[in-house]
Amino acid sequence: GLLLGSLLPGSGSRIGVRETGPVADHRIEAPDRLSPAERDAVLALVAATTPPDGSSPISEHVLMRLRQTGAPSSPAAAGGRHVLAWSGDTLVGYSHLEPAGPDPASGWLAEATLSEPACAAPLVQAIVERGGADVRIWGRGEDSVLSTVLPSLGFAPVRALVQMRRPLDQPLPDPVLPPEVT
Repeated sequence: GLLLGSLLPGSGSRIGVRETGPVADHRIEAPDRLSPAERDAVLALVAATTPPDGSSPISEHVLMRLRQTGAPSSPAAAGGRHVLAWSGDTLVGYSHLEPAGPDPASGWLAEATLSEPACAAPLVQAIVERGGADVRIWGRGEDSVLSTVLPSLGFAPVRALVQMRRPLDQPLPDPVLPPEVT
C-alpha cells in the first residue's frame, strides 16, 4: 500500500542530521535539470528499489517524464523539483516534488525512493527545505526503507491506500455479514 505522511505538529521543519559516520560521505543535490547520466541513475535506483511485487516506488507519471529521451526535466518545464542523494558516485536516494494542487497554497507533494537508511534524514531534510513544513511525502509500500524511516523523522501516517484483488473469472461468493446487520 501507499502511505502518505506529514510532519507531526510541533516537530518543526528541521530534521536531525548527523554530520559524522556514514552520513558524512553523502551529499544532497537539487539540480534544476537532470543530466542524462543523472536520469539513468534515477531509473536504475527506481529499478533497484522496486519490490518483487513490481509496485514502483515512484508514480507512473514521474517515471514517464524520466523515461522520455530528451524530455525537459527542469522544474519550470515539468512543474516539479528533483532532489538527489549520493554516496560517493552512487545514487542512493531520489525525490520528486511537485505542487499538490493548482493553488500554490496547496503545498507540495513528494515521492521518494531510498536504498540506504543512513541517507534518509538528509534526503527528508532537503525535501522539507524545498517543500516547506507542510510537505506531504508518499512512502510506497509499508516495507520500503523510506516508509520505515519517516516516523522516526517526525512524520505520521495521514492516509493509506490498500489495493485488494480477486480473480474475476469466478462468481462472487455470498457476503457474510455480522448478526447485527440485516
